[in-house]
Amino acid sequence: MGYFKFLYFINFYLYTKNMMTLEETELELNRLVDSLPQEIFFELNGGVLLKEEVKLSKNRVADDLYVLGEYHRDHILG
Repeated sequence: MGYFKFLYFINFYLYTKNMMTLEETELELNRLVDSLPQEIFFELNGGVLLKEEVKLSKNRVADDLYVLGEYHRDHILG
């Protein structure tokens, strides 16, 4: 499965079913991360984190566009 198809799948899966608890989301995220090819994690030295917060996109028109994930590379951790 291509990377962008995978992201679409995560968004579709997590946000079209009933609201998940944080614990259920963490279990599902771990399952999905374990299924990804290792190449996706190249230079991702901080791992995959789940945060209980809302982050709005800088590109939003109103308060209707959310950041669902970010990829960070940090020379301090690496």
